[in-house]
Amino acid sequence: MATQLPGSSASYITSQESVIVPEWTRVGNDQFTAIPLRDASTGGLAHLTYAGALEAARAAGAELPTHDDIVALSNAARSAGFELDPVILPNGQLTSEGFKPGDPAMVSLRWAQIHDAAVQAQLDRRGWDGKSPVSNAGKHWIAGAPPGRAYLMGWRRRDGTFIQSGTSTGQGPHDDQHHDYATTTILVKRGLFA
Repeated sequence: MATQLPGSSASYITSQESVIVPEWTRVGNDQFTAIPLRDASTGGLAHLTYAGALEAARAAGAELPTHDDIVALSNAARSAGFELDPVILPNGQLTSEGFKPGDPAMVSLRWAQIHDAAVQAQLDRRGWDGKSPVSNAGKHWIAGAPPGRAYLMGWRRRDGTFIQSGTSTGQGPHDDQHHDYATTTILVKRGLFA
């Protein structure tokens, strides 16, 4: 299990042993995790690298979603009333402490816990049943990145466009060891309802 001192800005990555696969939900002919993978050690969402997300998918007998899968999941979540408002840090408290967007501390457990608590608060306010599809609970890793690189699908805006479109940069803007407070992992199992 990864450990970190409270308040530390050191890097935090969920260990594979702490990954919990949440409830599955049907979208079209496929099953998706209704919410991103969870972290048993923190009680929040799992914060994995791209390489770690691929490993978690293999362990669950699933795969990472594609760009089109995230669009379909987001549409289903919007219809169900669980398209969340993006939790983009730093928030007011972190800004008052001198943190800025892109701060190196964005990989810390503290930032991840602030993000995850804000996501959970939205789910609680909306009365999430634990099974309905959810979108914008972080930025999701998506399939297909070249070896050593990573593809990430950003938050969806109200107009239906995404902050990051995943594969548009070709090689991916990050390597497969990248992670931060909002990188999360959705899994998909294909063709179960064909």
